[in-house]
Amino acid sequence: MSTARPPEVIRGVLLYRGLLAQDDQQRILAAIEAVIAQAPLFTPHTPNGRPMSVRMTSAGRYGWYSDRAGYRYIDCQPNGRPWPAVPPAVLAIWNRLAPDHRS
Repeated sequence: MSTARPPEVIRGVLLYRGLLAQDDQQRILAAIEAVIAQAPLFTPHTPNGRPMSVRMTSAGRYGWYSDRAGYRYIDCQPNGRPWPAVPPAVLAIWNRLAPDHRS
């Protein structure tokens, strides 16, 4: 990881320019692509049965899910397989930016 400048605040969002060198970005992208290979993107549905306009996946112990039963976190993918682990490179960013928060 490279040295980031102090964060900018844009519409309430912290932007850390320069936080990740390009090779770090490429490693993180590859790690996320590996998560998607293990937990393919799916289209959640609203409680009224309509498909949402997003495709998503998750990593870690629980993943966000929605269907006719409502919005919730589930401990396995829609196909019944466990969610893959959160990639270490992603956890490293989390721990760097939010060291006092649970990971």
